[in-house]
Amino acid sequence: MIVEVNERFISRTGYLRSEVIGKTSTDLKLYEDDASRQQIVAELRRNGFCESMETVFRAKNGAAITGILSSQVITLQGVQYVYSIIRNITKQKLAEREVLRSRRDWENIFNAIGHLTLVLDKDHNIIIANRAAAQIAGCSPQDLAGKKCHEVYHGSSTPPAGCPLSDMSTTFRIKTAEMEMQTPHGTFLVSCTPVFDDAGILEKIIHIAFDITDRKRAESLLSIQHNLALALNTTSSIETGLQLCLDAALGASGMDCGGISLVNEADNSFALTVHKEMSDMPPDGYLGGDRLRAVAAIPVMYEGRVISIFNLGSHTRDDVSVSTRNALETIAAQIGTSIARLKTEEALRQSNEKFAKIFKTSPDSIAITRFSDGRYLEINERFTDTTGYSKEEVLGRSSMPGGVALWNRAEDRERLIAALREHGKIFGLEAPLRMKDGSIKVALLSARLLDIDGEECIISIARDITDRKLAEEEHIRLEQQLQQSQKMESLGVLAGGIAHDFNNLLAGIFGYIDLARSEPNEAQAKEYLNATLNTIDRAKGLTQQLLTFAKGGAPVQKIGALAPLIRDAAKFALSGSNVSCRFDIREDLWQCKYDKSQIGQVIDNMIINAQQAMPMGGTVEVSAGNVSVKSREHAKLAEGRYVKIMIADHGVGIPKEILPRIFEPFFTTKTKGHGLGLATCYSIINRHEGMIEVESEQGNGSTFAIYLPASEEDGLSSMEGKDTPHRGNGTIIVMDDEEYIRGTFGAMLQTMGYSVVLKKEGKEVLDYAFKEETSAPPIVGYFLDLTIPGGMGGKDIISRIREKQPVVPVFVASGYADDPVMANPVEYGFTASICKPFRIAEMRELLNKHIGKQGG
Repeated sequence: MIVEVNERFISRTGYLRSEVIGKTSTDLKLYEDDASRQQIVAELRRNGFCESMETVFRAKNGAAITGILSSQVITLQGVQYVYSIIRNITKQKLAEREVLRSRRDWENIFNAIGHLTLVLDKDHNIIIANRAAAQIAGCSPQDLAGKKCHEVYHGSSTPPAGCPLSDMSTTFRIKTAEMEMQTPHGTFLVSCTPVFDDAGILEKIIHIAFDITDRKRAESLLSIQHNLALALNTTSSIETGLQLCLDAALGASGMDCGGISLVNEADNSFALTVHKEMSDMPPDGYLGGDRLRAVAAIPVMYEGRVISIFNLGSHTRDDVSVSTRNALETIAAQIGTSIARLKTEEALRQSNEKFAKIFKTSPDSIAITRFSDGRYLEINERFTDTTGYSKEEVLGRSSMPGGVALWNRAEDRERLIAALREHGKIFGLEAPLRMKDGSIKVALLSARLLDIDGEECIISIARDITDRKLAEEEHIRLEQQLQQSQKMESLGVLAGGIAHDFNNLLAGIFGYIDLARSEPNEAQAKEYLNATLNTIDRAKGLTQQLLTFAKGGAPVQKIGALAPLIRDAAKFALSGSNVSCRFDIREDLWQCKYDKSQIGQVIDNMIINAQQAMPMGGTVEVSAGNVSVKSREHAKLAEGRYVKIMIADHGVGIPKEILPRIFEPFFTTKTKGHGLGLATCYSIINRHEGMIEVESEQGNGSTFAIYLPASEEDGLSSMEGKDTPHRGNGTIIVMDDEEYIRGTFGAMLQTMGYSVVLKKEGKEVLDYAFKEETSAPPIVGYFLDLTIPGGMGGKDIISRIREKQPVVPVFVASGYADDPVMANPVEYGFTASICKPFRIAEMRELLNKHIGKQGG
């Protein structure tokens, strides 16, 4: 607790006496650092006094006061007090700090000078050196003190000649001199300034050296570059140009040997082109050997790629400095374009020589003409040999009409010019040309536009292919003869096969009819007639097979189930053979839109092929299931739902070499086959937008897979023809050019209760239907033949009928199942179609569907 303070304490701290008495130094926060207070207290307790302790106090306003404190423990009337005297040294401390700051600032500025700066005495001894001076000397500033500057920087015991210090010692004026120091640090511009004492006596010397090494090197490099550029512009020899570049690089770098290697762009190899003092270097141009102490390899770039390499070496230098490498890289950057130009010019010169040689000795005729007027500028020897024209007769004249008349057809030249205008080039133009003697030769022409001395020209190459064309024509003629012979042979095989099959079928038809005629038992006669109809169905299938293959056979498609057709066709094909059939057909098989006759034909052909592959008997496995094909899952099938039918035999199999040909027309390995079975199957499935695949291994049987698109629509549950009774009335007009067909149609319709009018061709139909008045029953339908030889067929009169009778059923009947009208009758104005020959059950089904609903 403070018990008394003097007036000086009050005036210095700014406190009132009442604010101090009774308070402690901690209460007043007199000490800036409490650690100082504790140190003083500890000292007093230990010694009873403390002397001259520098302490910082805080005045009332917060100002810092630096003081020297001396304290002593005293006893008054038995009570111990601490008596303290504080001497204010704030101003003195501020002055000391300012002196230190000034000295530190001067030293920082002195060391911040980027140039070599020394303070010397009159005897050239170093008093102070800055950091730059120490860095150049390779030591610390303190190590330089007391040493003579010429010993440190010139390596000599006396000042060098021209030393500005020596001159200044006599003139006492600022002296600046450019002089080279014998150090690794280059060239300096030295400035010396005298400093005199009050008596005018030289006391010190300020020595500043400016490093001008880079400037001197740049001046030298600029001079080398300038001289090199002038030299390169006056030479066209790449070897001379490279020698100039090498000399410049050696001069700029101070290296004493080296070479330049050019890069071969074909394989990126190096080829040493010029060199100097490279006896100790290996053949590939890279530096090596024990005598070299320093090496440098500098790439020369052009358009982002290395086109050349500088290999330089020195027998005296220990390393390649950064400045030396910079100089070499500067030279390399400068000469990249020049070397590229020299290489290009050299390549162009060689190319011109090669072109001239090729142009002269080419086996093809070559001509250069002016694009604007077709005037010939140059031709080769082959041109004159082929055309018969001499150079004197051609050069200067035009290739256009009125000039050298080579073009036999003007349109050929127009085609060539048009292609050049559009694309700038043309290849493989075949044209007949007229020679000087009037003969015609066929030429294969190629031409391109090019610029010659700023003028657009055409270089054209013509190859005489006259002999080749004659040979090709002869080859084509012989090939056509061979194809015709093969076609006739194939047709003979086809005709024989069809005749054989038809003879067999006719034998059955005649036999069954004869048996029926002579059979008194009506039931047995009916069985013979049913057998006759089945045989006729086989004949119908054979004709459909031939039509399908011959003209495409557009399918007449209806929606229905496949399972019954597959079973019936397979059983019928194997009846009477030693081969059985095992079925695996899913009950929920999807329905398909298909032509019953054509798909039945496919199954029939496939089963017969399987049966013939097993002459010793066996089992054919027939399966059918549903498959969904995802996008890109199958190489040949579009995305969608399919019914997959598989027919597998365990027969002889198909040899690997002929497997790719089994679907070709007329191709067969059977001695009596006509080669249409599988070809027809392939055609039918393809027209149903499906596909056939086959897997076979000789000796292990074959498996055929048939994919048919599943229908998205509902159809009948079965396509089996059911003989549903039909009765009607009214008149039905039947038109056909064959009398027996008209009679058959009429008889069938009369049995169902209709009145029938028979007409031979379309005009008769129209006359009867629209011009003649008749008391006959009204017309309730038509059966029209598709086409009538020499007359109007159903296709010709349907539009006339529809004008008058838009809703009366009109059926088109034809044996040409391949005609698009038969496949899509509604699109052509008909109600439906029926293929000849057909049974009465099919006619009843048609009438039930289209006339029965009208109550005809």
